[in-house]
Amino acid sequence: MRFSISALARVAINTPQNLRVDDKRSWLCDKFSRWAKPVPELLSSTPEDAFFQNDIIDRVPNKNWYRGRCLLIGDAAHPTTPNLGQGCGLAIEDAACLHHLFSNSSTLGEILPAFVKLRDSRAAAINRDFNRLGSTGQWSGKVVTTARSPRISSRVSLSSAGGFVPFCQHGRLNFADER
Repeated sequence: MRFSISALARVAINTPQNLRVDDKRSWLCDKFSRWAKPVPELLSSTPEDAFFQNDIIDRVPNKNWYRGRCLLIGDAAHPTTPNLGQGCGLAIEDAACLHHLFSNSSTLGEILPAFVKLRDSRAAAINRDFNRLGSTGQWSGKVVTTARSPRISSRVSLSSAGGFVPFCQHGRLNFADER
């Protein structure tokens, strides 16, 4: 379950799936009572209706991204867990890949399977990496969290090494060919 503390911070708390908390503010104030200032004060002064509670639910990826003339992209095609907010980045990459394919292919019948073939391995790799990152982010206890921190740092730097460059499969799109 994740709660937004501010526009810039999200916090994950390990709880059973489908746990519903009626008084979220009191519940969170209790969970974060030992945190440094101003976190407890921020929570206690936040209106109850400003808290959002959401279970993180994942599904097994598949390659059924299109049927007929309808194509799914982004999280609709290859959902990711909300670790580092990469879902939006993948949707932008999908759009760039589609632009490339529509610029260089003649029919929709060629474009749709080519899109899945080009994007599947990248989306699967991101999904796999972020599922690992999310699971290690849920570890608790002093010993394992001390061991976790370098692992997360190395995973983040590896995942973000390519920057915000659109990818098709494992290589960058070559937009120079389109000019």
